[in-house]
Amino acid sequence: MCINSCAAFVGPYADYDMCPECGQHRFDQIKFTKSNGRIKNPRAVFHTIPIGPQL
Repeated sequence: MCINSCAAFVGPYADYDMCPECGQHRFDQIKFTKSNGRIKNPRAVFHTIPIGPQL
């Protein structure tokens, strides 16, 4: 998920490293740089709750 909630990185955006709308990085750049590109920790995550079990 983009930090500004512009886009979710699923489907056609699954391989993007930057938001196509605002240009924010997908991953935490400090951890990414310190690990030489091995650790990709997302900056924001969106959780969904299925409606079926709630009913």
